[in-house]
Amino acid sequence: MLKRYHYSAYERYQPHYVPLYRTKNYANNLTSYVRFLNATPTSGSVDVYINEKVVLREKMFKHSSHYIPLQEGEQKIDVYISNTNQLLASRMINIRKSNCYTLSLVGLEEFELLKKVDSLYTQPGESQLRFVHYSPLSPIINVKVVYGDIIFPNLSYREITQYLALTPMTVDLKILNADTKEVIIELNRVNLRANASYTAIIIPPIENSNNVDIHFLSP
Repeated sequence: MLKRYHYSAYERYQPHYVPLYRTKNYANNLTSYVRFLNATPTSGSVDVYINEKVVLREKMFKHSSHYIPLQEGEQKIDVYISNTNQLLASRMINIRKSNCYTLSLVGLEEFELLKKVDSLYTQPGESQLRFVHYSPLSPIINVKVVYGDIIFPNLSYREITQYLALTPMTVDLKILNADTKEVIIELNRVNLRANASYTAIIIPPIENSNNVDIHFLSP
């Protein structure tokens, strides 16, 4: 069934991030930052530990955290079902100085943590957008501008596109099955604002894991 969305990417998802870059000089900041996204509908509420210390509690599906400062080097990340000792996923990650990362819990029956590097900056006056495919049962997809070109072709599960620099605009997008060309989701009136960076994450919805849903993060 075709799903349609109508929203401002910035306004709807603004509560999901803390705009640290507006108040700190990141160019001269050697600290790195990491945030967490629960991108699976089947995990339930989770707690997140860094180096065996709890840093986040009761993160539900689609919940993302603020950025947490983290020193460079190897860091151990563990995700448990909330208030239990039942481990869902564990990973050692290498943190480089002056970078920002998002760690996402993905999967449906078996879970893993996937890391991506976030960009806080755009060229002055521009916007930028990328897509991430975190829906395990979904096909390879194309992202297309309605009445326009395919901007992100052949995106498979676990893949992340490069950022695409764009003129600030309100745009209608379609997500297509790359093989059949069937429209999976229409994203109507996505508002991409100047000097803002967006990540659109393809995730399985709660009601039907054979379909897809979209979750925006900015930056």
